[in-house]
Amino acid sequence: VPASLEVLRRAAFNVFTHNRDDHARNFAFLMDDAGQWSFSPAYDLMYGEGLNGHHTTSVADESLSPGRRQLEQLADRRDLPMGAVRAAIDEVIDQVGQWRTVAASLEIASPVIDRLEQVFTRVRRTSEGRVASAPRESRRR
Repeated sequence: VPASLEVLRRAAFNVFTHNRDDHARNFAFLMDDAGQWSFSPAYDLMYGEGLNGHHTTSVADESLSPGRRQLEQLADRRDLPMGAVRAAIDEVIDQVGQWRTVAASLEIASPVIDRLEQVFTRVRRTSEGRVASAPRESRRR
C-alpha cells in the first residue's frame, strides 16, 4: 500500500470511529535491518470527543465534522487514484460496521457497545449527507 493511501486509510479510521485525538505523535515509522522505512502498526486508536468536539488534526481543513467528502479532497490534493481512495474509505466503513460483533467477542460491556455504535452510525450518516453538519462559523480552521 503506498504511504499516502495508508495515511488516508488511517485518517478515515479516525473519522469514522470518532477518534478526535488524532495528532502527529500517533503516527510512527519503523526501519528494518536493510534500512527500509515502513509505517508502524497503528496505535492509540480510541474513540474520543476532542477539544470542543474537534479533531486534533483537520481533514482537508475540516476539524468539526469531516467525512467522505473531506477525505476525498485530501486524497485529491495528493493526486491519489480516486478508485483506490473510495475503496479504502468503503473498506474502513465496512470494518467499523463490524464494531458490535468484534466488541462483543472482546466482552466489552453492552452499554459501551451500544453507545459507540450510535456514535459510529451518526458519524457515517453525517458523512453521507443524511444529517446536517454544523454551521460554518463553528468550524475551526
